[in-house]
Amino acid sequence: MRKINHLSILILAFIALFLISCSGFNSQMKIASSSIYDINKANEYIVQEKLVNAKRSELFIFTTYVSKGVQIEPEFLINKALNDIPGGVGIVDASYKYRTTLIPFLFMINKASISGSQILIDPNLINE
Repeated sequence: MRKINHLSILILAFIALFLISCSGFNSQMKIASSSIYDINKANEYIVQEKLVNAKRSELFIFTTYVSKGVQIEPEFLINKALNDIPGGVGIVDASYKYRTTLIPFLFMINKASISGSQILIDPNLINE
């Protein structure tokens, strides 16, 4: 019978800890809007076919803090995706994905993305 050395046990424990400390979720939103979206003007908005996508990752080393960072929240990513689109105020049928991997006291990685294929444009904001 073979003896199992301490390094093998440590490696197996690390792999097991890594595999059980991943979590995430996916969310679908009918309209993911920026802070300038006005529901009263919704019938004035133009729907344009355009693929938009924004991604963000954060790495924390030697931490026990388990929380989403501000820059991977949906609102930040929506504004980031619409930033380069004149008059862009929302994403239609947006998909938000969030994933975190944590090994306590070693590291935590947060990843998030938002995407959509149609955007809402406020014609009044295009010329501003």
